[in-house]
Amino acid sequence: MNENTKKILDKEGFLIEFDTTTTCETFAGKSKAGNDYSITKQAGYFHTPNDQYPTKVGIILDSDKAADMYPVGFYTINNPVTVGAFDSLAINPKLTLEPVKQV
Repeated sequence: MNENTKKILDKEGFLIEFDTTTTCETFAGKSKAGNDYSITKQAGYFHTPNDQYPTKVGIILDSDKAADMYPVGFYTINNPVTVGAFDSLAINPKLTLEPVKQV
């Protein structure tokens, strides 16, 4: 973890990072009720203050278009983080992310 990321984490707590390697995946099909659906997921990295390396995560986008993906940068998470099943970290998949101003 670089020094700039550490400064941002100290200030913000948890962060999502999208870098130049970030990709999107779209899943489409029919629900059990027969309705068409499309979900687009953007790959990113979840940073926590006490971990040396981030965890790769998938963020569900509001739009089903990869063109609407988040730009490169760090983002704060405006949704509550909770402890889920088996003591794992759980975040609402419909995140609200705000860009972080670089330190």
